[in-house]
Amino acid sequence: MMVDVPYVMRRCQEDMAELQPEEERERGVSGAMATIEDPLVRIHMLLIHGMLHLVGYDHIEDDDFELMVTREEELVEKLQLDAAAMKK
Repeated sequence: MMVDVPYVMRRCQEDMAELQPEEERERGVSGAMATIEDPLVRIHMLLIHGMLHLVGYDHIEDDDFELMVTREEELVEKLQLDAAAMKK
């Protein structure tokens, strides 16, 4: 697995510039990352998401999405990342 750190840093800046205060966001890592300014936290979230794909999780079907997002939320909480952003 590879993470492009300059890209993550750039996305942090872009997302913070575009962030709407009460914007509806998806659950899980993808929705939470849009609210995270710290590139290191985002990288941890990307690694969680990627590792779940590597062990067989997917999010194409609604049921699979729910399973994967639930597991992401559990791992983010266990690793003490920004769990509040995951629950939005």
